[in-house]
Amino acid sequence: MRVLFVLLLLARPLSAQEGIEISLTETCMEEAISYEERQYCVGAAARQCMEYLGDSEGMARCAGAETAWWEARMNANFEIISTGAEVSADQAKALARMQAAWLAYRKESCSFEQAFGVGQAASKAECLLWMTGDQAVYLEDYVPGY
Repeated sequence: MRVLFVLLLLARPLSAQEGIEISLTETCMEEAISYEERQYCVGAAARQCMEYLGDSEGMARCAGAETAWWEARMNANFEIISTGAEVSADQAKALARMQAAWLAYRKESCSFEQAFGVGQAASKAECLLWMTGDQAVYLEDYVPGY
């Protein structure tokens, strides 16, 4: 039931606000069965958006809009896992340490990407998209009943 609530929360009208058709990513995730298929869904909406907005600024906006969707999904997955009845205190602490370390790693990795990338804003935005989406998919494997 909680997973359904989270998915409904994530279905907010991001596409109208950001100029991106997030339903492409949502549909991909609904149809994906394996971990690899879910990973492939990362960037589905941004890829189409980038076809229309080919400049660096537009690409950064496309990636940023989908990143917001994955960020919400990642945070919801984290919350569901960490507050689950079957999760011990030690497991919850391990999850919190892992996520804090991962957030620091993402920040530094994407700053590096920005420093060395062509179209620096777009490079950082795409890095945030891929890393955040991958982490959301990774955490999903630990969501009870997923």
